[in-house]
Amino acid sequence: MKHYAQSAGYAEQALIAIKVVQTYGREIKETINYNKYLDRALISERRKNRLAAFGLAFLWWGIFGFYGYAFYFGGYCRWNEFTDSEGK
Repeated sequence: MKHYAQSAGYAEQALIAIKVVQTYGREIKETINYNKYLDRALISERRKNRLAAFGLAFLWWGIFGFYGYAFYFGGYCRWNEFTDSEGK
């Protein structure tokens, strides 16, 4: 949000001073500066999305891993004919 706020603030500043920007022919420089701040926002957004993707991948890996282990252990107990402590 900080980077988006910086780029929006810079764009607002340029739009308020549009007569000065137009008079001195600084449109290209203002566009480059705006894009610089917008690129920073894009990079931080990509980092956030990457972290969220790894978090979800780890969560699903854990869920399916525990399911697989439960099926393995159930099959192991059934194959070796384990019973509960009362011998049923």
